[in-house]
Amino acid sequence: MSIKVKIDDIVEGLEFQMDDYSTLLNTKTSKVVSIANHYLGKAEDGEYDEAEDLDDEEEMAYDIVENWDDYEDLPSTFDINEYEMIEDFCFTISSEAKKDRLLRAIQGKGTFKRFKDTAHDLGLIEDWYKYRENCYKQIAIRFCEELDLEYME
Repeated sequence: MSIKVKIDDIVEGLEFQMDDYSTLLNTKTSKVVSIANHYLGKAEDGEYDEAEDLDDEEEMAYDIVENWDDYEDLPSTFDINEYEMIEDFCFTISSEAKKDRLLRAIQGKGTFKRFKDTAHDLGLIEDWYKYRENCYKQIAIRFCEELDLEYME
């Protein structure tokens, strides 16, 4: 019997990625894990002895390295173009005035904060969050389909 992956778990993993961390899906357990890359490096270099008392992250790193075929990297922040997502959202707005304000807000440095502030001022912030959530769900579904993983929403 094959496992089913929860799309919401993958979305959560996608949304909370950080630099210097790897976010992976264990295809045997359907668990999404995030681990600091330095722990993985130590495990790959054999710095952890099986007999040692390992903390949770060391144990997870050891398991990932030992069972690498059971893990798949989630799409990274580099694979997910949130700026493009924001720009696409702007073009869904029917009011030309609001659309123009949003498009101006995403020019130059500080794009993300300015965009969120403008969306909030225009009463569109909840629409943005719903749109973003849907985009992340679509990325998660594509990820599962590319790996022939069964999933549930």
